[in-house]
Amino acid sequence: MIMRFFQKLLIKQKITIIIMSVSCLVLMMATALFLVHNSWLYKKALIEKNRILAGTICFNITAALSFNDPEAAVKTLGALQADPRIIKAQIFRTDGETFASFDRKSYTPGAEFSKDEHRIDPKYIVSELNNLTKSGRHHFHSNCLEIFMPVILENEVIGILAIQTSLQSLKNQINLMIMTYLIIGAGLTLLALLFSRLLAGRITDPINRLAQSMHVVSKTKDYSVRAEKESEDELGVLIDGFNDMLAQIQKRDETLHFTQFSIEHAGVAAFWMESSGKLFYVNKAAFLSLGYTRDELLSLSIKDFTPDFSETKWKQRWLEIRQKGSITFETIHQHKNGKKMPIEMTANYLAFDGKEYNCAFARDISDKKRLESQLQQAEKMKAIGSLTAGVAHDLNNILSGLVGYPELLLLDLPQDDPKRKALQGIKASGEKAAAVVQDLLTLARRGVATPEVMDLNECIAEYLSSPVHGNLQATNPNIKFICQFDPNLLNIFASNTHLSKAIMNLAFNATEAMPTGGEVTFKTENIYLENDLKVFETIKRGEYVLLSISDTGTGISPDDILKIFEPFYTKKKLGKSGTGLGMTVVWSTVKGANGFINVASTEGVGTCFEMYFPVCRDKVIEKTKPKQIEDYLGNEKIVVVDDVPDQRDIAAKMLEKLGYSVTTLTCGEDAVAFMRNHSADLLILDMIMEPGIDGLETYKRILQINPGQKAIIVSGYSESERALEARRLGAGAYIKKPYNLEQIGVAVRTELDA
Repeated sequence: MIMRFFQKLLIKQKITIIIMSVSCLVLMMATALFLVHNSWLYKKALIEKNRILAGTICFNITAALSFNDPEAAVKTLGALQADPRIIKAQIFRTDGETFASFDRKSYTPGAEFSKDEHRIDPKYIVSELNNLTKSGRHHFHSNCLEIFMPVILENEVIGILAIQTSLQSLKNQINLMIMTYLIIGAGLTLLALLFSRLLAGRITDPINRLAQSMHVVSKTKDYSVRAEKESEDELGVLIDGFNDMLAQIQKRDETLHFTQFSIEHAGVAAFWMESSGKLFYVNKAAFLSLGYTRDELLSLSIKDFTPDFSETKWKQRWLEIRQKGSITFETIHQHKNGKKMPIEMTANYLAFDGKEYNCAFARDISDKKRLESQLQQAEKMKAIGSLTAGVAHDLNNILSGLVGYPELLLLDLPQDDPKRKALQGIKASGEKAAAVVQDLLTLARRGVATPEVMDLNECIAEYLSSPVHGNLQATNPNIKFICQFDPNLLNIFASNTHLSKAIMNLAFNATEAMPTGGEVTFKTENIYLENDLKVFETIKRGEYVLLSISDTGTGISPDDILKIFEPFYTKKKLGKSGTGLGMTVVWSTVKGANGFINVASTEGVGTCFEMYFPVCRDKVIEKTKPKQIEDYLGNEKIVVVDDVPDQRDIAAKMLEKLGYSVTTLTCGEDAVAFMRNHSADLLILDMIMEPGIDGLETYKRILQINPGQKAIIVSGYSESERALEARRLGAGAYIKKPYNLEQIGVAVRTELDA
């Protein structure tokens, strides 16, 4: 039981207990020896003193015994009264009769003695007579020391002196000695405890630090931790060994960690599988690309998400991998949601510990396929444009006759002439052919119209108020047209004629997709893309005017979406409407304005066409007076911080136009360094700047330099939590990119005047 308890204690506690136990045992033994030895010395001294006293008394009473003079003997014994320890003294004759006596009771009235006071038996005296030597004999009793000394005259014993001495003083000395030793022992015990704890600490502290280092390593897996060495003893050797072991593990772990990190965070999906195709390791890119969790994917075989790999085809592929060692091929991966994506896979044969494995790396080539498709589309459009440019003039000459001559003939014929119907048919066919040529010219973007600075809102409004749209509404009364225009929409640089035609085509297609009725929504807004946007096509980062035309119609199938912009591709019934060039005209118009297109459609839900037009900072040429900006003018010093050169240039030109002194900086770090040695009335901070610190962090650091610094935040995203935090710290307005002169002017003036 005790041993179990002892085993559970800490080493420091065990060492303390051992040292204290040994110290206390040694102290107790030493104390006991000292007590026994000193008691023996005290007793020996008392015996010697009493023997000397008894010898002196015996010498002085020799004459009294010889002359039988008891009175003289009593007087001699009366001198013992001076020693308070003497209780009683008696002189006996050799026959055991008392000759003279001294009793302290008779000298000290009221004196009391212990009940176990020894009484001298005359018979005992007679029996001791032959055993006494000159030095006498002594006996210790519970409360007194008894000395027997012979009275000798001419070598003949003539009597015996018996003296009883109280042991109370001896007991007092012994008690004092015990008390003294106890006090000294307690002090020594306390010193031993302090010493043992100090000594135990010196021994166990390095062990504890070593144990703590081991715990940190075990918990954090940080093998750069080292235990501190304080001595060259066995503990020092142990710590050296522990640190050397950690150094070796750290070196090996860093190598393994770097290898694993590189594979885990590689940009391509990595799959480790057995010869059967069963997966046993996948990296992050692998399970994210397929929409599974790691555990879900590891429960599958490569055949479960690769439709090309039937059991037979996989065996054939595996044989090829084993024979060639490494092969690269294209196949299909199926996402957890069912979506299929083209991939390029490199498979490598590995043999380890008697087993065969396949280490495969898969790269999504959807972008590659999309770019190839876009390149083919662009080349096709370029070829059609070149063809159209070459024949449009001749076609128009021919069509002019098909439309003009029938019209002239109709003017001369009576209303009841049977030839009128045929001529009207020829004229209508010519007009339809002319419309096709017009679409082809729009497609070629040649000789139709000149690009100009324009307001997209006005362009849409003009179409919605045109007779063409009025006729569309009249023939489709069950369709509702909704407009959501951004009142602060920036300008674009495009062909008004082409754009009106594209809007008309999209409106016509939307109504035809809703035979039972629905809604068509026209929406415009300013938008800023911080990064490239990969959708139907890759849209480059920058600021755009976005036009969205959406419907609630039947939608477009995924296969058809890839073809809708191809010339003469149409799903409409023959003879109903359309030339097959309407969507191609839309594509050509957007590309003519250096814009981008995205198409999002769900069958049975509807379709949305998004057209991204680059922002144009120039004004629309008009005769109306320019807007007054006197209220936004100023002369304060403003610092613009933005990582995009065009944005810095646009902001600087706008603010300088308003009269401000402007300094532009490329990143947050430069802004912090600049503000250490300069001042500014206002900062305009871009929220997202890569690489480096963002607008919030920049503002925090500048506030440490100048706690009252004024600032406003700009960003291409909606107002994020970090932007809100910047405003809580003291930043003023939040402006969404792209902005116009009025927006930036109002925000700056408002913050400066606050």
